[in-house]
Amino acid sequence: MELSIARNDFVSILKRNIASPTSDLVDLFSPSNYTYKGTVANNQFQLSRKKRLLDADTNYASAKGTLTQDGSKLTINIDVNGFHPLVIPFMIFSGAFYLFFFVALLTGKIGLELSPWTVILFLIHATLIFGLPYLIMRKSVSAMRADIERDIIVMMRDRLQ
Repeated sequence: MELSIARNDFVSILKRNIASPTSDLVDLFSPSNYTYKGTVANNQFQLSRKKRLLDADTNYASAKGTLTQDGSKLTINIDVNGFHPLVIPFMIFSGAFYLFFFVALLTGKIGLELSPWTVILFLIHATLIFGLPYLIMRKSVSAMRADIERDIIVMMRDRLQ
């Protein structure tokens, strides 16, 4: 993303529009009007969307950006990470469950017949359980990228004209 603004102006405007990082529990009950929380330095920034009480948009993505000034143009490189740490225990637990269930199904220890329908339903269910978190993270990254770019333009609109 490129803007016609000085880096110092961009950093000062961004600092005014981003809350300092706090825990998510504090964010839930915070009455502030900030949309993002994070840190801003001279050449980089790190931010994530603040959590709100009863907010249906559960976007867990976070963004890191670097700022490069080239003449009158400011280049902003934004990397968005949609991975949430709670996915790791979920995948480990789900993998262990499916491995145990599949071995028990093959050995006949659970009393089910090994029919083609059982295997097909088992594979469809496993695909959904392992595929949905990936799709949610991918959607979260694309939504966060679009939101950040839109919000940066809105924050800088007075300076860009």
